[in-house]
Amino acid sequence: MDIKGRAPRLPSMSLPSLRELAALNAAQIGGALRNLHGLYCPLPTSLDFQPVSKTYLIAADSGYASEADAEEDDHSDSMIHDEFERNCAVRWLTGFIGRAYELPLDESITGRFVDEACSILAFLNQKAEDEPVDGEDLGMTRKFNFSFKDEKDADISIELYDTPMQTGEDHTDVGLQTWGASIALSEKISKTPEAFRLTNCHLSSSSRIVELGAGTGLVSLFLSRLIPRITRAQPVIIATDYHPTVLSNLEANINSHMSTAHKAAPIQACHLDWSAPSRDAPLDLPADMLIAADVTYAPEHAVWLRDCASSLLADEGVFWLMVSVRPNGKFAGISDTVEIAFQDKEKCRRPDGKVLDISSVQLIEKKCQVGRADEVGYKLFEIVWS
Repeated sequence: MDIKGRAPRLPSMSLPSLRELAALNAAQIGGALRNLHGLYCPLPTSLDFQPVSKTYLIAADSGYASEADAEEDDHSDSMIHDEFERNCAVRWLTGFIGRAYELPLDESITGRFVDEACSILAFLNQKAEDEPVDGEDLGMTRKFNFSFKDEKDADISIELYDTPMQTGEDHTDVGLQTWGASIALSEKISKTPEAFRLTNCHLSSSSRIVELGAGTGLVSLFLSRLIPRITRAQPVIIATDYHPTVLSNLEANINSHMSTAHKAAPIQACHLDWSAPSRDAPLDLPADMLIAADVTYAPEHAVWLRDCASSLLADEGVFWLMVSVRPNGKFAGISDTVEIAFQDKEKCRRPDGKVLDISSVQLIEKKCQVGRADEVGYKLFEIVWS
């Protein structure tokens, strides 16, 4: 087996544009990953040892790379340690992981590609820790536009950073990526904010909105820009997450947002463990609104969310929970665990007799090119005390 193949090429010259990713075939994507692995990783790629046919991994000329032959010196240590090229590779791998499940490929192939991209990123991140570069941002800026009540020239624009997942044994850092459900939820709110109790009558400067599992913070950042269009009040938005790396990226996004927004409701970031929710400040007062998007990846998550909401939600408050519907793969059926968790009324009952209950469920269609390929749509739960 020829592990090395042709000499690796410079990432800046060879990697395909992420904007054209959907037009690439499996051989081209596999070739790009093999090139990066050959350049940066000391061991054979896992793709070299797949027992299935590798016709989608090997191509004489994949077409994604520049046809100019790389000089032999480009494969030297100076090429491997070139900071610009390495950062180019990190940005591309991060973008690829965030878009991979949107590609029209077989799920098993996509999964292997994502695993390979994560392993390369892990090695690059390890090297980056050994050789820190002050002031270097390895994230990727993403911009989102939402139309306020479908009005012309009334867009709400949000910019945030997605950063590379750490890709180690701890997979709770998925919040470093912006997922489809948060985009779909923000879009739905932008069109009909009154349906979410976001009106001048419901909002005041004492109102408190808490996002659970905020990740990159898209929903909170969007609400911060939306609320000044509805009211002069300044409700507090608290964006929470559990994973320290995700929380650090969230704080950076909030700081950038607040420094550039001319009119924005204040946001603060806060650590929160759903399985043992804290009532220390700033979570010491009940939340008038809880909101979460695509935060259930295991059956216990729905139970933790239920109990966390029981602790944080005000008597007249509302919990908006959007979950992704994935009928196949390792997350199949997870969307159903929310209803299951709330069927146990005794677990939902407070000592005073009030019950936390699902008052409505809406099915939201998935938009083309938004969200992972294994998503077919979303469920939006309205949860209140009754």
